[in-house]
Amino acid sequence: MSQMLEDPEEFEKLTEVKIEHSIQFSRGVALEKARGILDRINCREFYNKVFSKDYLVFRKTVQVCKKELVEMSKSMQLSVDVEQDVAVMFRKINMGGGSPLEKVVFHEKSEPKIHFRMSKEMIKKSTVIPSETSKVTVMVVCRKKGE
Repeated sequence: MSQMLEDPEEFEKLTEVKIEHSIQFSRGVALEKARGILDRINCREFYNKVFSKDYLVFRKTVQVCKKELVEMSKSMQLSVDVEQDVAVMFRKINMGGGSPLEKVVFHEKSEPKIHFRMSKEMIKKSTVIPSETSKVTVMVVCRKKGE
């Protein structure tokens, strides 16, 4: 592969399939970790969810959460390297930014010529409309099985 980098014509032929095959079928110690990663990808063994919780408001960053996990893990006897094998992910679900129902124009059934928008108070009093329009899911995942 290193020879292909020096020859532009050969470099054009270099694809991810060739790179992947050269890693998978090599027996060199230097590519052992890369082979392990490719094996996990091919077997669909990515991450195992350790923790998941929904919040309406979550003010910490991923970095702060990760730092707190590392600090907590120092006092515990864990068989996993938290800094390397544990990840914190945020998933934010937002229904259109703000309250989309405040922008919708409604019509009176009995009086077709009367149009109105719902106020924040009307939305809060409603039992059908969700009171919150966004949430943040905080997930902690681990790369290793059974940890």
